[in-house]
Amino acid sequence: MIAMSNLEEFAQAVGRDVKRFETDYTSKAELEAKDYIEGKSDYQILKHQVEELVKQNKVLQEQLALVKPVPRRAPMAYTIDLNSTPPIAWFDNGCGLDVGGNTTILGKDSFKPWGKVVPGWDFPNAIIRTSMGIINVDIWKKANFDYWGDHVKVLNSIKSADDYDWTNARLSEQGNLASWRWNNQKNVIRVMYQFGIWDAKTVESLGAVRR
Repeated sequence: MIAMSNLEEFAQAVGRDVKRFETDYTSKAELEAKDYIEGKSDYQILKHQVEELVKQNKVLQEQLALVKPVPRRAPMAYTIDLNSTPPIAWFDNGCGLDVGGNTTILGKDSFKPWGKVVPGWDFPNAIIRTSMGIINVDIWKKANFDYWGDHVKVLNSIKSADDYDWTNARLSEQGNLASWRWNNQKNVIRVMYQFGIWDAKTVESLGAVRR
């Protein structure tokens, strides 16, 4: 299957050729005046080429209309780009996680198991485990929320954070949690929504309000 980008580039190239031929070689009289050809046979050949290009362009445009982008889904893997400033964790669904440059939070130099351990410092690991259904909301309620501040950003998100007001979104009752830690829970909910892991029903059940 031809990739959409390659198909679009080819269609654009054909379109440019058609336009150039139609502009430069509008009629036999013009061709003869410009000394581009000698004799009727060459003109007919050129005319046929233009007609074929027009047909090809039409077919390609019809094919492009049928091409649909592959739907983006929740992530299943990631890599850490340590060459960027700040370092970014990029996931296989195209989303990026920016935590403000803290590579420990991105999981650098450490290995975390894929079990049901309560989420701690390794955010990408926790995101993937949530996406895989290994950990759920109940496990997240016991997580460490120290670094889940408002600065945590999702790049090229599947869903927009602007869809909801996250002010009152929480994973649990405050209990003995410090106010700022409890407040950080809303960012876990937001990030999971932006990554396409938690749907509207889930985040709304946790207090997010659709705008």
